[in-house]
Amino acid sequence: MVLESMTGYSRSDGVLKLGVPEQTWRWTWELRSVNSKGFDLRSKLPPGRQSLEISAKKEIMTQITRGSITAHLIRKEDLTEKKVVINEQFLEQLCDTHQRLKKAGIVAETAPVLDRLLLVPGAVAVEREQELNSDENQILDNAILESLKDALSALISVRKKEGTQVSNILEKQLSELLELCDRARVMADTNRHQISDTLEEQIGLISKMKVTLSEERLEQELAVLLTKLDVTEEVDRLSIHLDSCMQLLKAGRIVGRRLDFICQELNREANTLCSKSSDKGLTSIGIDLKVGIEKFREQIQNIQ
Repeated sequence: MVLESMTGYSRSDGVLKLGVPEQTWRWTWELRSVNSKGFDLRSKLPPGRQSLEISAKKEIMTQITRGSITAHLIRKEDLTEKKVVINEQFLEQLCDTHQRLKKAGIVAETAPVLDRLLLVPGAVAVEREQELNSDENQILDNAILESLKDALSALISVRKKEGTQVSNILEKQLSELLELCDRARVMADTNRHQISDTLEEQIGLISKMKVTLSEERLEQELAVLLTKLDVTEEVDRLSIHLDSCMQLLKAGRIVGRRLDFICQELNREANTLCSKSSDKGLTSIGIDLKVGIEKFREQIQNIQ
């Protein structure tokens, strides 16, 4: 399966003619998706279509499980198809009022201008469209939801396209981290032999000092020192976690949260490696691992 990003945008237009007299309904779905820890949906629906919110949410949730989604349904009204009604009786009342006030000397004798009269609220109105019956409303709702499916399909396509690009970046980062692990393993093996040689020399010095120390106690102290200085286990666990990340990337789709959890484990092992390291070169590799893990963690915040 293809890895899916959480960011994307899509839109879908719809048109339907129904009603008596026939009315043309035009609309546009706009879907926006951004990063989020969970699933969050915000719907913006025009008056009269709020009942679609639940159905729209169910449809979106069948395809998307993570991300902050904004679903905006825009109704496009063609005013050229509607009749403009002029309230002539209201205009006559305005003119009569003007004449009366003019005789009283309250207003100027200039005749009222039509274009200004038409700007008075209530002088002009757009004819209201015929309300749809329940069956027609159901037909319209179904058409709008079908259009939502088209927009959703386009959004998923955009998210997958970006997800593929992010996946390539993540695989490259994982390869770099695995290479650092290999270098750390080689250096840890070399350091282990050096540490053993150093400890043998120190034991020889202690024996020359004629210090009374039981062999059992000496073995215990040596075991503790070797355990504290040996980072082989940390390097092995880092490699295992990185291999798990690579497998999840190849599995695809919904892996963001699992990768985020593994990143916490990766960071913990890298911290332990740095704290246990007594070698400058190995510490430098540990720091590079921490930087690389943080870059990887930031990148996986973009995937579902």
